[in-house]
Amino acid sequence: MTTTIPHMTCTIYQDGTHYTFSTSAIENLNDKEYRLFLKCLLNNQPIPRPILEKLQSTKTSHADHHHQSNQVLSHR
Repeated sequence: MTTTIPHMTCTIYQDGTHYTFSTSAIENLNDKEYRLFLKCLLNNQPIPRPILEKLQSTKTSHADHHHQSNQVLSHR
């Protein structure tokens, strides 16, 4: 059984900064990172910065396409 995560943008505020990423980026975490990410969320603990940076740096083709269509609309 596969779980599909809907494409949404999340922002996590932590350490006086914020990390914004697409939920589809979560699928790019490896098993260990994914478990740690969920554990931190569930226990309301800070998420390790390397995981947040990896999520934030992941650009999905879906998000890029969405961004492009927004640009086209804004130029009209």
